[in-house]
Amino acid sequence: MEMDKKPEQARQLYTLSEALRAVPDGWHLPTREEWQELIDYAEESPDRTKPDYAPSAGKKLKAASGWHMNGCGTDEFGFAALPDDYGNAAGYIYEPGTNGIWWSSSPRVDEEGKEIEGKIAVYGMYCHEDVFCMYDFGATPSFSVRLIKDDGVLPAGNVFTDARDGQTYKCVQIGSQVWLAENLNYKLPEEK
Repeated sequence: MEMDKKPEQARQLYTLSEALRAVPDGWHLPTREEWQELIDYAEESPDRTKPDYAPSAGKKLKAASGWHMNGCGTDEFGFAALPDDYGNAAGYIYEPGTNGIWWSSSPRVDEEGKEIEGKIAVYGMYCHEDVFCMYDFGATPSFSVRLIKDDGVLPAGNVFTDARDGQTYKCVQIGSQVWLAENLNYKLPEEK
């Protein structure tokens, strides 16, 4: 079995506090509800008894190349999810090329909808399955960042240029939401 190659340019991974600082004006980290809206849009038959879980949405949201173990998707909506993996505070990257995990701005909730103290909702998919769902981690791991545009208006040419560093990002409208169609790649300035 031939493995897909990891994309040449990996994006930045951020702790939660870094992710919040890295967000450019006019955009925000998606809330749990906004991730759920994306999941519901991508999932053919959302199971309301299992919120934050979609057994087939991952395949539709994954990029058509770049995933190990033949785990590529169809990129049906242009979301182009890639496996930028995740890391820890020491910079160690876990399972390179196999995971795509993104921050939300919302706390993790239990099955009864109660917040779990100290846990943040993150959303992810893996190379060996089509599931897209919520996971819980504390605020110290490093994950990728996808953003939603505050005003919901698709930028001209479907491209956002970050005025802070000049990087451009593809954008896509999925349902009523406008998402970056790439992971944020802004390098935070060194803290003094």
